[in-house]
Amino acid sequence: MLEFIKTRDRDFIAKCRKICDGLYPGEHISCHELVYRAITNGAPSYYVTFDYAYRMLRTMRRDRLPPGYNPLKRLMWTEIAEKADHYKSQMGIKTDTEALSMVLARNCASQFFITPNYAIRLIQQLNHDHKIKHNTPLLYVPYRMGMQLKPTRFCQLAI
Repeated sequence: MLEFIKTRDRDFIAKCRKICDGLYPGEHISCHELVYRAITNGAPSYYVTFDYAYRMLRTMRRDRLPPGYNPLKRLMWTEIAEKADHYKSQMGIKTDTEALSMVLARNCASQFFITPNYAIRLIQQLNHDHKIKHNTPLLYVPYRMGMQLKPTRFCQLAI
């Protein structure tokens, strides 16, 4: 599972870089806007194993997710279940196993199912690690409100 989390985090950072590369020269973007765009513009995968997804799909079908379950995770499992149901009804697939395997193999997620705070911490950690190795941050992201930001080769973040 940790491998999937690392892959998801790398894909999220790549999405952030792609967004920054697509900005016009001199265009400013806030850290929160960057994170929002990266999270909501789709993810390449759901970052779960088939076995875990199958267990969670069965749990969803029995309506046994705990009331305090993470809302983002609940949203992800609901999306996966709806896509599996679509495959079963529209494509004549008979089993949940086959439908789920098609969902995980063929479909991208509608978003990264992470919180904005976690996403900001990812960017800050990337900057910290890059600064230690190369003596310069990769993206300038405010660690505290009110910090002045400098342009980078990727983008200029504004508060």
